[in-house]
Amino acid sequence: MKNLQRNKGFTLVELIVSIAILAFIIIAVGGIMFSNNIIYRKEKADLTVQSNAQDIYNKINEDIMQAKHVYIEGYVSSTKVDFSSNKVAVSANTYAKSEFLLPTDNYIKDKCSGDCTSMLQGNMERNLTSRETMLSGMSAADEAFYRGLLNTPESDIEAALNACTSAQVDTYRSLKYYSASEFDDIKKAMSDDEKAEYTTYYNRVRYFDSQQISEEATFLNALPKKTYSSFDSLMTVSGGSQTYDYLYITKLVLVFSQKIDTSYCDSTTKTKYDNLVAAGEKPKDEVTVTYTFGGGAGHEKEIYVDYDYKYMTALNTSSFSGIDNEVLTKQLNYATDASGNVIPGCEAQIDAEKDSIKLFLYFADNSMTYTDRGMVKIRNSYVLHDAK
Repeated sequence: MKNLQRNKGFTLVELIVSIAILAFIIIAVGGIMFSNNIIYRKEKADLTVQSNAQDIYNKINEDIMQAKHVYIEGYVSSTKVDFSSNKVAVSANTYAKSEFLLPTDNYIKDKCSGDCTSMLQGNMERNLTSRETMLSGMSAADEAFYRGLLNTPESDIEAALNACTSAQVDTYRSLKYYSASEFDDIKKAMSDDEKAEYTTYYNRVRYFDSQQISEEATFLNALPKKTYSSFDSLMTVSGGSQTYDYLYITKLVLVFSQKIDTSYCDSTTKTKYDNLVAAGEKPKDEVTVTYTFGGGAGHEKEIYVDYDYKYMTALNTSSFSGIDNEVLTKQLNYATDASGNVIPGCEAQIDAEKDSIKLFLYFADNSMTYTDRGMVKIRNSYVLHDAK
């Protein structure tokens, strides 16, 4: 009876204390689990960003390595823009956008009055005044006929000339191009700098085959006629050391060749390919890749890519469905300058002499930077600089 009286059970105070301890343990364990879950999700997000960054970086570099022609737009700075935070950085400087092109490409664009194909075939286009003088001396019917030929697209001129007599072809060529004697006189009137520019251009294009002419013409015809900066202006050599300007790229255009798989051709391009093969040629596809870093309001963090194939049209980016079929990422970091210009987090250092580009990609999420350990060497020679 005495034992039963001593076994009174838990008191209210003991029960409250026990519940409080249990609640504390539950909260502590729950907090640890919640914290671990946050860490896990962050690490998973970091891994996703890192994997995406690596894929994008490798993709851009692979296209750069294949390039035969390169055009770049972007902002140049002698000081590095800070992308270390996942918040939008603001630079006190104001940057002006520059456009960069190989010097001989710039020369061709400057000298051509229209389609660059003719000049790439080794001919300077006839001075307009001289041509007009010749045309005005013809009969009305002949003038209309030859004006029609002169306005014929390059893609159709060969067929048009095949239907002409040899005399008509000669007259067309005398209207279209300078004769050898005329051009000799022009070269004599050139300054030393002009002769040097022309010689560099001529030595580059004189051995172009039809494939190279077509590739370069397609590339240059898509660019506006203006004066472009040269890639070698982005690096300074002093005292044996190299100093690079920082180029923040807004647009990167690359052209390269690729073996044709006719299963990706439409009926028209397959017929054109078959005709070239039947004529003894070995055509390759001309691929133009355009990367755009950042965009308008609301698109500052995006990288877009557009693939345009001359023959394998089924591989064109425009042939794929989906709203974001051209968007590589929506996580690119960016900054703004004092004038409100958007400076994309795609930084480049360029060594034109070695045809090399080093990229840094800055991502807004998790303040991540992606780069390799050195320059990416373009496999083709004389892409960023002309032969001496």
